[in-house]
Amino acid sequence: MSGQVRMLHEARGGRINRTEYGDDVPQYRKVLDLVALLYVAAVPWDILPIAFGRTITAPIAAVLICAWVVDGLRAPQPIVLPRSAGPLLYLVGLWVLCTLAWASDFAQGLATAQTYLVQLPLVVILANVLPRLWRRALVVLGISAGFLAASVLLRPADAMRAGRAAISGVDENTTAMVLVVGFAALTFCLSVNIGKRRTLWLTVPLVLTGLAVLRTGSRTGAIAMAAVVGVALWFAVRDGRVSSGSASRTVGLAAVAASTVVWANSRGLIPQRVVELIGLRAPGGRSALDDTGRGAAISAFRRSFDSWWAFGVGIGNDAAYLEKTEGMYINAHSLLWKTWVETGLIGTVLLGSILVVAVVHGRRCASPRAVALLAVPIFAYALTLGGASTSAFWFVICFAMTPGGHVPGALGSAPASRPD
Repeated sequence: MSGQVRMLHEARGGRINRTEYGDDVPQYRKVLDLVALLYVAAVPWDILPIAFGRTITAPIAAVLICAWVVDGLRAPQPIVLPRSAGPLLYLVGLWVLCTLAWASDFAQGLATAQTYLVQLPLVVILANVLPRLWRRALVVLGISAGFLAASVLLRPADAMRAGRAAISGVDENTTAMVLVVGFAALTFCLSVNIGKRRTLWLTVPLVLTGLAVLRTGSRTGAIAMAAVVGVALWFAVRDGRVSSGSASRTVGLAAVAASTVVWANSRGLIPQRVVELIGLRAPGGRSALDDTGRGAAISAFRRSFDSWWAFGVGIGNDAAYLEKTEGMYINAHSLLWKTWVETGLIGTVLLGSILVVAVVHGRRCASPRAVALLAVPIFAYALTLGGASTSAFWFVICFAMTPGGHVPGALGSAPASRPD
């Protein structure tokens, strides 16, 4: 059985234990793959501290790094990564550590810096592991997000937060961001031919995730979900694969999403701030998109622009700096403002360069279509929140840097005339 035939057999549900490239998977490498999938499952839960303020991803990340090192010692292989990505990741980590020297709140800065220092090497590791299991990783990510969504839906609405549901006191917008990333992964999996049985059991976490995003009251989340479905529809129309069922499956997903929204609204499960978003007009005639808190934060940071524009105020210290200078504790909203305020122009250029590399390489990665869907919530929340300190943010970046190698006809592949 040739490598390409073996891949197609696996994509159609075969039990052959092969890599994406058709090679046998050594027993010791199965351990590395298992730990990598376990880490991917922990990505949505990274927002929840479980002990001593730490999340579940930290110990799993440590195990994954060790497993990757052991795997490299047993069977050395060249590290595959875009040429400029390695130096940029190193410089970002180095500059993040440098900003601790002038941070107002060193403890908060150190906690945020640790997140970066864990995520940066994981970009390299996952980009080299995911080529042989990226399809499974997307399924695992979506299902894990579904369980997180169920936890959110079981929480009572907070009357003090305009009926929004939160879990363990985590910011609703951060929760919604990781949920929409999972929603995007499930949308991709369901938009390709995976069989009726898999379609049924993946639809459940998709619906749960969509409901949970609405339940958090995140307007950006609602817009991002609609955009994910819209991008999936665009791919279906662009490919014109009606005969293969791609368009019909995607249209079915859109119908399920619309029906879910209507049902949730009739049950009063959607906070009023999201309901108002549909009409873009809130009581009193103001726009439903207005956010005076974000505007106040931006104005406050502008008043001291000269003191932080070059080197920043220290990683994770945007709110602490504002409290010290303006007497108001509020975070900078948007990826640009938060990165610029915390790490200065230097850090902004470095992180921006990594994003450019991810975008360029994402066009020829393992699945450009999956990257496009995953990037939608990252882009949406980059405008209103930030998210660079979450595992979901860096997972999308490493996925975009995952080398290609799939063949036409495999799960998630487009026709040979057009990249996936």
